[in-house]
Amino acid sequence: LGEKKCGPRLTHTFTVTNPATNRDSIVIAAVNSGCGCVRRDDTIRRLAPGESAAIPITVNTLTQAAGPNTWHATVWYKNEPEGGSPNIPNQNLSLTLKAKLVREVTVSPP
Repeated sequence: LGEKKCGPRLTHTFTVTNPATNRDSIVIAAVNSGCGCVRRDDTIRRLAPGESAAIPITVNTLTQAAGPNTWHATVWYKNEPEGGSPNIPNQNLSLTLKAKLVREVTVSPP
């Protein structure tokens, strides 16, 4: 995401699309983050073939160090064939945000 100021919330919206060409749906069960500074949208969604959903990820940059930063979130989903099948395991998709945070004000000595 390039260079961003420390302090304001940093939000990026990922788009997830069900690429299936048959009648299989994808069910997004959860979105988990790697730390408490990352907020995510946990809304459970069912995506028909070709359908997309927006998944916003928000980072609280106030508590982050200046310099290069990387944040991760994991989307947990499963394929749901037409007629359903309870034995299909969950799969995951990793989302990554990268930005260089810059502090506008520093206090010295701390």
